[in-house]
Amino acid sequence: MLDELIRQLDELQTERARLDKEIADRLEAVRALNVLVKDKKASDMLETVTEKTWKAPKSFNFEGDSVSNAVRKLAREMMKDLNRPVTRAELVKAVQDAGLPLGGENPDKTMSKILTRGKVPQFRSVGHGKGYWPTNLPLPEK
Repeated sequence: MLDELIRQLDELQTERARLDKEIADRLEAVRALNVLVKDKKASDMLETVTEKTWKAPKSFNFEGDSVSNAVRKLAREMMKDLNRPVTRAELVKAVQDAGLPLGGENPDKTMSKILTRGKVPQFRSVGHGKGYWPTNLPLPEK
């Protein structure tokens, strides 16, 4: 009788370990789906905001530039063409559309670092969520 109870307990513990693993796997899948949904929502919002997506001209040349310099060059050109500050999300999309590899885990943070770091930063934030503008140019009139 005792041996039978011990065997049943072992079976139950084995089953519990299997179920715990299954639950952990499903929770991880749910987390991954949540990230995708958030990214999709952010992407949909970005497309709504930037329906007229700016594209780098085909003649735009990045050869010989580091990625950071190419990103800065593209950002300056985009701001000049649009004649307004440009948000990180718009810049990230333009950089990705141009085929430039924007490293880092968070492309928005990488973009901010590229734009605002250096001995003499070339761009400045014009307000939370309002975008960036070259430091050596006056803001355009609205």
